[in-house]
Amino acid sequence: MFVQNYLCGFLRVPFRLYLMVSLACNGLIGIGFVLAGVGFGDGRLVPALAGMFLVILGALVIRWVRDWMAGRKAVA
Repeated sequence: MFVQNYLCGFLRVPFRLYLMVSLACNGLIGIGFVLAGVGFGDGRLVPALAGMFLVILGALVIRWVRDWMAGRKAVA
């Protein structure tokens, strides 16, 4: 996380964009890990699957934003 924040500052990524995307993705992934941990710890399938779904969704959002930003830079 430190390296990600340092590089974003060094590369002059717009702060508001970075903050919104970072909070959304880290929130999805963090909640997903908590739900998956509770589900696996209690032996319940629904929270475990929901948690794994949120982690995957967070990773997909990160990929989509990266692809979108790469497309914007290629056009500009």
